[in-house]
Amino acid sequence: DSLAHAKVLALNLCTNLDAELLRLRIAGTVDATMAQLCELSDVAGQPVVVDPAGATADGLAARTLDQLRQRTKAWLPMGGAGASNAWVIAGTRTRSGRPLVASDPHLPLQLPSVWHECHLVAPGLDVYGAALPGAPGVVIGHTPRVAWGFTNSGADVQDLYRERLDAAGNHRFGDHWLPTERVREVIRVRGGDDVVEEVLVTTHGPIVVGPEDGIEPMALRWTAYEPGRVVGTLLAMARAPDADAFRAALARWHCPPQNVVFADVAGRIAYQLAGAIPIRARGDGRLPAPGWSADHEWTGYIPFAELPASCDPERGWIVTANNRPCGPEYPHHLGEDFMNGWRAQRIGQLLGDRRDLTVDDCRRMQLDVLCLPGLVFAGHCRRLVPRDPIEVRALTELLAWNGQADAASRGAAVYETMVLTTARLIFAPMLGQELTNELLGYSRLGALGDHSHVLGRYTSLVLSALERWTAPPRSLHGDWIPLLDEALRDAVRHLRYLMGDDVDHWAWGRIHRMRLAHPLSSAPLIGRLLDGPSFAIGGDVDTVQQAAFAPHRPFGATGSAPSWRMVADLGQRSASGSVLPGGQWGQPRSRHYLDQLPLWRAGELHPHWTNVDEIRRNAVSTVTLRSAAPPPR
Repeated sequence: DSLAHAKVLALNLCTNLDAELLRLRIAGTVDATMAQLCELSDVAGQPVVVDPAGATADGLAARTLDQLRQRTKAWLPMGGAGASNAWVIAGTRTRSGRPLVASDPHLPLQLPSVWHECHLVAPGLDVYGAALPGAPGVVIGHTPRVAWGFTNSGADVQDLYRERLDAAGNHRFGDHWLPTERVREVIRVRGGDDVVEEVLVTTHGPIVVGPEDGIEPMALRWTAYEPGRVVGTLLAMARAPDADAFRAALARWHCPPQNVVFADVAGRIAYQLAGAIPIRARGDGRLPAPGWSADHEWTGYIPFAELPASCDPERGWIVTANNRPCGPEYPHHLGEDFMNGWRAQRIGQLLGDRRDLTVDDCRRMQLDVLCLPGLVFAGHCRRLVPRDPIEVRALTELLAWNGQADAASRGAAVYETMVLTTARLIFAPMLGQELTNELLGYSRLGALGDHSHVLGRYTSLVLSALERWTAPPRSLHGDWIPLLDEALRDAVRHLRYLMGDDVDHWAWGRIHRMRLAHPLSSAPLIGRLLDGPSFAIGGDVDTVQQAAFAPHRPFGATGSAPSWRMVADLGQRSASGSVLPGGQWGQPRSRHYLDQLPLWRAGELHPHWTNVDEIRRNAVSTVTLRSAAPPPR
């Protein structure tokens, strides 16, 4: 079950499937110029390989595309992928003279916690950090000699292949018809009949779309379908004596591809993109490929030695925040669905050229809520001249805003509401309301997921439109002012509905709230007893302290947030610290169920006691597990 959970987490972190289908629907709706405006990639000026004519030439009409997306998303287990921050600082820039590693993975929060905090000690093993519940090894953590952090890379390791099946169920590949494997899955239901699912598997992988109801079948090729060695890799990482050995252990990492920053006690700091990333014979994986042509196959994987990496950079620190790993000079194609660089840019600003950084400095950086794109957006609103007094006051708050998206901020409330309204006004005339919602991150998964993997891209799409287009697409006006005027009016109308007419009582935290939910929270009577309290929270999708919301359900922070915060000090291990957004135990009646939530909300960390005397001195209770029989030889 623990290994299966690792595969589920990999599915939640491999994001290209959603993007491929969304691009396909957009290609069948607008022309190439408009499709470029909707492109999810954050690299300005990069060509978009979208052919609207080709998207429908093979029978993929708009109705079929709609069915295709609904059927594909029906088997996805979760919402969006979230995001993360991680950085490593060389000893030349720290007060202790030894490296620091900070890591805070952003995921949809839940109860019990996503992670299980543990300190594993055995012969040849001493590692502290965040583990997947039930799985040996630590995903993010530190040993006496090495510390490391992860962020999701967003590299493209999923490809959809359009398949042609004959009457016997064989699939076309090149000049031949090949047999399609049929796998019979039996799902046992307590108190009911078994459910039998027949899975068709082609050369490329299982068919996840069609062929029922005339929908063109599509198979998913994904690196996670291949055997992986997650447990062995985690244990090799934990046993690594130095940065070189740690990097060698990462060569075994398979899926999902991850950005890894790490450091050792000798003072070395490094970055490595780890994972199996395919090399394609043709195409770049942005759209579903014809599986019958045999021209779009994977020819292998990028060799580990050629994956993006960095060691001991001159500036003395390395930052990764789900942004593009490298520039256009990199010879291999990694993908197009990376997050924007706003968080990485802000972390770089905070690190700057300081040479006295501490664990506490990194802790405060993880709490930073300065919204850089918010300041850019506010700059585009300086020419607005509203007449309504409340609109005038709202615009005044936006223009005077310092960019801090803290819970008490009035300017942040105006910005967050207005930029979302602006996105809808730009894209809805082109795409329609339904497809616009999906571009903003809406998922049709219903009760099983709140948002899709494209959540969080719309602020960059809006700013890209404002800066690259002289006027809104399909607009009769000569510039952006009429649309931004309308966005301000709509935003004010919504804020007045939510918080009343007195702007002095507006605050981002009044409408941006978080509640940690249990999977059974919707159950009658007992459901709400399992959930955590509701509380105001600052930040948004683009701040270092991320607290994303689903745009179709503003503004509750249900998107992603720090699922674990850690700062590791290689100079003094006991100075390291971390916190979970909840507690260590999954039993609601335990006093440890939510005991770390106050620390998490306050932005504090608890210390990592790894010395035996420290552990005994601070222990509250001890549980000893003993084998009932000697282990087999």
